[in-house]
Amino acid sequence: MAVVGLLLFLLSACASYKTQYAEEPSGSIESMTAKEGTEVFYLLGDAGDAGSPKGNQVLHALKSMVRDQDTKTDHLIFLGDNVYDHGMGGVEYSDKRKDAERRLKAQTDVKDFFDGDILFIPGNHDWYSGLAALKVQEDYVVDKLGKDT
Repeated sequence: MAVVGLLLFLLSACASYKTQYAEEPSGSIESMTAKEGTEVFYLLGDAGDAGSPKGNQVLHALKSMVRDQDTKTDHLIFLGDNVYDHGMGGVEYSDKRKDAERRLKAQTDVKDFFDGDILFIPGNHDWYSGLAALKVQEDYVVDKLGKDT
């Protein structure tokens, strides 16, 4: 019984309800540089708070990682929950819609420093406003990044 208690204590000691951000990318940039001829995949999840000071930290970390790298053959994938809390919203000029566009703009602005493919996958927060609003979100991203990204 003591072993089970100790195991539960150790597992719970690693848990956190608070969002965690790295101050600097782990390892050195040199150690993360790809060899010539390889493709690199950058995976970003839960970027839907982008545009806020805390949400921008992940985008600043990405920019720091790729600053001196050629990203033309690389891929950046936003793994969902791209717009907190409830997707794009249906009303074009509502405050909710303006906030959603601000959050998406912060993410699509990565095109200014990332030359590779950029892909957005919708997550549950993106689906909350329904299929029509998800189509609006898709149209927004395509308008900012183009169809071929």
